[in-house]
Amino acid sequence: MKKTTTFKTVFYSFLIIMFICLNAENINAQISTGYAFTQTTETYTPITGGTVLGTATVGGSGATALDDVIFPAVLASAWPFTFQFNFLPVSQIFVSSNGFITFGTVSPPASGGTSGYTPISNSTGASALYDGCAAAFARNLSGNTGTGALGEVRYQTIGAAPNRKFVIQFKNFRPASTANIINFQIRLCETTNWIEYVYGAFTMTAAGTVQVGLRGATNAAFLNRSVVSATNTWATSVAGTLNTSSCAYSNTTALFPASGLVYQFGPPLCPAPLNLAATNVTSTTADLIWTVISGGGTFNVEYGLSGFTPGTGTTISNIVGNSVSISGLIAQTNYQFYIKQNCSGSGNGFSAVSGPKNFSSGGPGEECLTAPTISVASSSASAVNTLVTSGVSQNGPNAQCSDVTGNIANDDYWIKFIAPSNGNGLYISTTAGTVNDWVMELWNECPNNGGSVLVCADDDISSGSQMPVISLCQNQYVAGQVYYLRMWTYSNVLTGNMNLKIYQTPECAIPPANDACASATRIYINPTGSCPASAVTSTTKYATASGDASNCGSASTILDSWMIFNTGNFGDVNLSFALGTANNLKAAVFFECGGAEIECYNVAAGSRTLSGLNPGADYLIRVWSDTLGSLDWGTFTVCLSDLCLEPTASIGGSKILCSGDTASIPVTLGGSGPWTIVYSDGFTNRTVTTSISPYMIDTAPSATTFYSLVSVSNPTCAGIVSGNYLINVIPKPSISNITPLSGPIGTNVTINGNNLSNVSLVGFNNVTSSAFSITNNNQIKVNVPLGTTSGPISLVNLGCTVYGTSPFSVTGGNVNISVRAFIEGYYQGGVMPAILDPVNKPNVCDTLELQLYSSVAPFNFVMSRKAELSITGAAIFSFPSSIVGQSYYLALKHRNSLETWSKDFKSIPSTGIFYNFSQ
Repeated sequence: MKKTTTFKTVFYSFLIIMFICLNAENINAQISTGYAFTQTTETYTPITGGTVLGTATVGGSGATALDDVIFPAVLASAWPFTFQFNFLPVSQIFVSSNGFITFGTVSPPASGGTSGYTPISNSTGASALYDGCAAAFARNLSGNTGTGALGEVRYQTIGAAPNRKFVIQFKNFRPASTANIINFQIRLCETTNWIEYVYGAFTMTAAGTVQVGLRGATNAAFLNRSVVSATNTWATSVAGTLNTSSCAYSNTTALFPASGLVYQFGPPLCPAPLNLAATNVTSTTADLIWTVISGGGTFNVEYGLSGFTPGTGTTISNIVGNSVSISGLIAQTNYQFYIKQNCSGSGNGFSAVSGPKNFSSGGPGEECLTAPTISVASSSASAVNTLVTSGVSQNGPNAQCSDVTGNIANDDYWIKFIAPSNGNGLYISTTAGTVNDWVMELWNECPNNGGSVLVCADDDISSGSQMPVISLCQNQYVAGQVYYLRMWTYSNVLTGNMNLKIYQTPECAIPPANDACASATRIYINPTGSCPASAVTSTTKYATASGDASNCGSASTILDSWMIFNTGNFGDVNLSFALGTANNLKAAVFFECGGAEIECYNVAAGSRTLSGLNPGADYLIRVWSDTLGSLDWGTFTVCLSDLCLEPTASIGGSKILCSGDTASIPVTLGGSGPWTIVYSDGFTNRTVTTSISPYMIDTAPSATTFYSLVSVSNPTCAGIVSGNYLINVIPKPSISNITPLSGPIGTNVTINGNNLSNVSLVGFNNVTSSAFSITNNNQIKVNVPLGTTSGPISLVNLGCTVYGTSPFSVTGGNVNISVRAFIEGYYQGGVMPAILDPVNKPNVCDTLELQLYSSVAPFNFVMSRKAELSITGAAIFSFPSSIVGQSYYLALKHRNSLETWSKDFKSIPSTGIFYNFSQ
């Protein structure tokens, strides 16, 4: 009946389609409950175009007389619009010469009293043959009338969108064995999805009965007409009460359809919603859902306590779609709701009211978020049953572990528990209550919080029970984590209760993941001194024998676990073991699985050195308990570390050094210290010990020297050195005397000294000159450059700079800059008042400062001088002759006035200049 227990991850998504599945019989019944019948009259107009399906031949019989013929399927592409029958799109039709069409994918029977002539009541083949039919004049018909008129079946689309009609026309047919002539059409209507039977000229000479109406997928779903001789007529037909109801005909005028009579069958233009249901119900909320047939309108829902009078409940209007969420419900209370469609927008008013549909609000456990907590017993003996009652709604996705019926959790209930922390197994058992068939899921989190299904359980196959059980080993859950159980009755109609227990079981005998050489756990060599802090924990508990012998043990008792490591660029390695819960551990080292044992240790605990290992190679460590059973197995730790973190030392680069100066060579150190460094200058080795990196070697060579590192070591091992350093020693120039030591700009100065032949610059108080001549290695002649001020003389030789001990003094007087300016606020018609000292200096107004700025961006300040400003606006500023030949911007400043600059820069001649700031 159901599938076995499966493990499946299920994503959280509500499938509204399940309500359609649950109410499929309602959909099938729409022919009888959702379709309506009307009739009218019109002028019967035969079609003459389109496609001819078949024409009878003169004197023909059987197929040539169109007797019991099922024409090939007419695909939906034959009509240029979408048409629905029984509220589902039609993909094709079959046309029977016996006065009807079918909507299935399989051709109906061609003949037979209960198959080809009575399609509405026919039980043969049921939905496989029909999937519905439309019968306009269904009985045994023939296209050979015996009067010379030949029967014909054709189809054609008539009219204009959106009111086109696909017409199947039966022309010049007769009931078998009579000379009657009948004409009629079956029309499929665009937009309304109505089916019309339009009757034309009839000539009747005999009596009989026909089936007229619609049939759904089974003969239990029907909407047909009844005409009983001497009771009613085709114009006054009534609804049939049985699927065998028929319409009588005879040569009496009232007992055959008059030309132009139209029977119309179809859905209302504003149909009532179907399949009302409540889902996602909680203690205070619910989703009300329904099936939308057609109409294109909105929906009005009214809900209230069970038994409320319509018009007094809570109404939600103009709902778009097929669902609405409501809130504010009272927990564990009975409610009901009604719904109708509003098609006023299309002019079709309101549908009939559907309902009431009953539902109940939930209590704790109705949804995952309100799941009550139950405890996990320490054993089966101490476990106590918890009574679980099914919920009122589905609050999660469909399941995967049962058949279609059991997968629908329409009455699920939730509980939660905390997983134990002692490493035992976990068992969840159920026993029947008022319902003996349930489905159960284990979740790691609630669906709306992103949870997923860990286990889905249906029948307990081992016991033959239809009650679910879930068994977990200690590696299938996380200790201390909250888990959620979801349970529901397998039946979609039954509700009731059951009993549940959750308890611990002995741990499962699960071998460690590294139980075999091929699945060895990879571990790594740690830096020197990292063990035991960086140790890796493993276990021999439940380990199995690998079958390989050892020099330290018998193959039959080696219950081992394995680790693997790579030597990389390490040299000797320290290997250490420590016991956890294990006892009497042994160990061995292998080069590869199945290879030779390199060495083994009868007692694993402790440390030893692995030496002579190949670089960049994998090696295996095997650890085992040598006693069968649980006496010795358990946890242990393994730690690998480099015996020595090899030191490194490196230097590199070059430097120019002036003779007599001192240089520092940086040594970059790596690995572990302290470091002992041996370095050489090409003649002598020197040794230093330091704990600082980089270390600076200070040296003062008298000639160019090449330095290199000889070795580096720490207290544990020797390391690697690299690089070299070049110091290029340059002779430094010296000044013995300068003649003369003073003079004006342009004075020729003789500098005597040593190592002067490579001098590239001569400076006078940092004003450099390249206009000099080298007489020999001991003498230079140079003219004092413009801008020079008194100060020391310097020489530059290939980066080496020296200064003379005696300064040079610039002589030759000053250069005057005269200005004319008036101070705003003081000006009184060509003169200014004597502000500075009216008694002692009656001709002096105040003091000013004149600043000189470089003529080249960024126009840096050079120097300034102060002078008295006469009452007539004259001031003379005295500057040193070093400004001669230079260009400056002039800036005049006063303590209470704005700073004023010259319009442009001025070149200063030896005679000085005048600048008028008053213009």
